[in-house]
Amino acid sequence: MKPLNTVIGTAELSAWQPVPGITWVQCRVAEHANRLAKRSDSRLVVRGMAGGYLKTYEFRHSLAWAERLIRRYTRQNHAANERLSAPATARKAFCSAGSISSVDGVL
Repeated sequence: MKPLNTVIGTAELSAWQPVPGITWVQCRVAEHANRLAKRSDSRLVVRGMAGGYLKTYEFRHSLAWAERLIRRYTRQNHAANERLSAPATARKAFCSAGSISSVDGVL
């Protein structure tokens, strides 16, 4: 367990616990801020523009939870729908005549 106000994360996405049971996640990239804002368990606590983009959200979670969140959000070259984005292959189906053809017309 890390002491209160110990900062973890990266320059674009970081977190700390100001009090036990509450974690603040600060982001400097709009993409991360949009993802955090969509979460039902988030609450915007700081918004600033001086010196660059900045938003800080509050969560009722542990710092370990924030570490996992930061790891997920900052993972490089990872598609959120990786299984769905695989190249499509021709699917085979039986015609009424009993021969095999592809559903999309290509075999």
